[in-house]
Amino acid sequence: MRVLLEYWIKGKAMIDILITSASRPDYLKRTVDSILEHVHSKDQFRWLLHEDVVRKSDSLKNIKWVMNSGLFDEMKVTYPAKRHGNAIKELLNMAQSEYIFRSEDDCIILKNINLDEVLNVFNIDKKVNQIGFREMNTSTLKENEVIKGERCLTMQFPEWNLVPSIWRLSFIRPRWIVTNRGEVSHHLFSGLNKKKYSELIKNKSWLQENLGSYWWGDGFATGYVKHIGVDATLYAQIEKKNEKRGL
Repeated sequence: MRVLLEYWIKGKAMIDILITSASRPDYLKRTVDSILEHVHSKDQFRWLLHEDVVRKSDSLKNIKWVMNSGLFDEMKVTYPAKRHGNAIKELLNMAQSEYIFRSEDDCIILKNINLDEVLNVFNIDKKVNQIGFREMNTSTLKENEVIKGERCLTMQFPEWNLVPSIWRLSFIRPRWIVTNRGEVSHHLFSGLNKKKYSELIKNKSWLQENLGSYWWGDGFATGYVKHIGVDATLYAQIEKKNEKRGL
């Protein structure tokens, strides 16, 4: 809190960087290094990490590295692991900045990202709640492009994205549902069932007014992110072992 107050007095802002990690030290280091290299802003970063303990030995490596790095401001450790959706919820509760940069531990940034340009779009259009950065093979149709704050964005259909993205904290924190991955469908909107949501998302105007989820750049602005994770079944393996042990 002292650090946040100091920057508020000096007229500066802070941006929280939220990273979910789960017993994969090699991935975490590569992801953090890529953010340090490619994500830039005039504002100060505040680094937050949630470690889900899937394998004790590897999570211990992560914890030691984080503590010795001098980079992270806060860390939460959950043992036993409670899955990705809960990890994001914990981080959202820890976050304090108006906008957050969120990433998993296995998504490396390949291109420079000027957060000041991205956040300017959020400030101009209060209906923009998420801007994500695409992998190489996720180009979209030209007809899904829109202009927001004099920038060309591309509408996401119809989900809340889990790749590296900027989120408006006030929108997503009260709506986040703790499931295995975190709920990204009709549960974002109170009073809507799945059937009604499926009807509404066919309307682009409704999506822009209520969801506000976009990709950065036009339909061909890709290659910002590379997903390097190859052991996504870690949770399933651990859960299967626990079932056999009656846990």
